[in-house]
Amino acid sequence: MALNKPNLLGVAILSTLFCANAFGHGQVVRGPVDDSGLNDSEVIDGEGLLEANAAMTPFVTSKGMETLTYARVDTSNGTMGGYAGMTMTSSAVLDLGTDALGASAGSILQVQDFTVVNNGGGAAVVDATFEFEFHGTFATHSGTPTLDLSGVLSVVTLDQFIPPTIPEGRLFISTLSFVSTALSGGAVEILTESEESDALTSGVISSPFAGTSFEILGSDASNLHAIIRMVVPLATDDVFTVVANLIGLAAPEPDPNDSDIEDGISVLASSGAVDFSNTGSLRILLPEGYSFQSADPLLGNVTIATTPVPLPASLLLMAPALAVLARRRGRRANDMPATSSADIAIEI
Repeated sequence: MALNKPNLLGVAILSTLFCANAFGHGQVVRGPVDDSGLNDSEVIDGEGLLEANAAMTPFVTSKGMETLTYARVDTSNGTMGGYAGMTMTSSAVLDLGTDALGASAGSILQVQDFTVVNNGGGAAVVDATFEFEFHGTFATHSGTPTLDLSGVLSVVTLDQFIPPTIPEGRLFISTLSFVSTALSGGAVEILTESEESDALTSGVISSPFAGTSFEILGSDASNLHAIIRMVVPLATDDVFTVVANLIGLAAPEPDPNDSDIEDGISVLASSGAVDFSNTGSLRILLPEGYSFQSADPLLGNVTIATTPVPLPASLLLMAPALAVLARRRGRRANDMPATSSADIAIEI
């Protein structure tokens, strides 16, 4: 079963164009739930508390893969989480078109239609900081299964939509993945990617986004903890949508002696799980003098602080390199003084 990252991006762009008063929207995906092939997943979307497999009922595929998956999102308070576990009791060959290739679960939270309001902040364009923090654990019970915990943060910005003109906007998307595979000997590896593109082409033509930084707070299998941070320029009266996506995947260890996948994927007996049932947080930091106008009830916990000291653009571009140097010196980002700002905290 394949779990795509995040399919709500296109919906987010369209809703930003046409839905002026939409509230938080959620989606949960998990599988396998049957032996129907690559589409053997359960998908629930809507508002409020959404749960897939709240009873934690296991499922065994026709190839003998024992799976346990669960996904949850609550758009009323922003909480989200999930679990994906898998046990392959014996070697097997999995068909790419008809067999489940692993256990996966994902939660998506979409908070849409913020409008940037200038309350005397001065400049017509302000840098807003978006942070997505998440954590979880890997458990390897036997063999060396493939385990993956990925967080995806995306922001879609569009200028005012006044028909019949076509609005302009940008899509910013950043991904951080904790991955453990047989190729790494079971060690946890960290993969990151960040890019921006025209919002209407949805990543067809993209380039690296310099406004992203990744803060690793824990990289051990028992403590996977990270923050994706994006600094996005927003103009007054811009409308934007934020989508946070958290995905867990557990798959059997591939057979290293069989690299030919035309007749299927050979896998070995193995067992493991990804637990991301703990909560994280999505934060939006906005300098004083600006505010967000939105009908979304998730903005009820807005707090205003003092104006942050602006950083030169050249220093902002150097931020990722400075973060690497800081880690090499053994310094943690949370040991540094916090920057004052208006903090919109949405617990997810």
